[in-house]
Amino acid sequence: MSIRSKGLTRVLITVAAVLSVVAIAVGSTLAYLWTKTPPLENSLEPVAVSCRVNEDFTGDVKSNVSVTNTGDVTAYVRAAIIATWRDSDGNTYGGETPVEDVSYSVAFGSSDWVKGEDGYYYYTAPLAAGQTTSALLDTLAPISEKIPKGYTLSVRIMAQAVQSEPAAAVESFWGVTVNQDGNIA
Repeated sequence: MSIRSKGLTRVLITVAAVLSVVAIAVGSTLAYLWTKTPPLENSLEPVAVSCRVNEDFTGDVKSNVSVTNTGDVTAYVRAAIIATWRDSDGNTYGGETPVEDVSYSVAFGSSDWVKGEDGYYYYTAPLAAGQTTSALLDTLAPISEKIPKGYTLSVRIMAQAVQSEPAAAVESFWGVTVNQDGNIA
């Protein structure tokens, strides 16, 4: 056996010994952790975020419009007022769209609601589960001389809710700013 092959044999034996020690150390550590570490419990609970529009009708006048948080977590809410002309079969009038203060009159409710640049009305404070907003609208009524013949004013209030925590969720989803006091700016 030559000196080269004796040196190579020593190197191989040394490498094999080091690898054996490392394998035993890693295996022992993993075995210890596996038997000694208690399982972690998942503490995440799903939440429901939902809302309902409340409104009264007297003839063709819509009144006392508010929104209730029907979910199980505090949320921000916003609403849109969508007005169209409809015939007796429910068909939408193909002419002009009803316009606030031209086709219908509106008496807005609480100052807790602000109109955003996107046309939505935002309830400025977070709304606890089961709570109802102050009035968005006190009354909304058609201006009779502006109604196209054979049509009636149809106004839908469509509301949305987004959980209030973290505030970044509503900021990114709706593009609003939440102040330090937790209210929408």
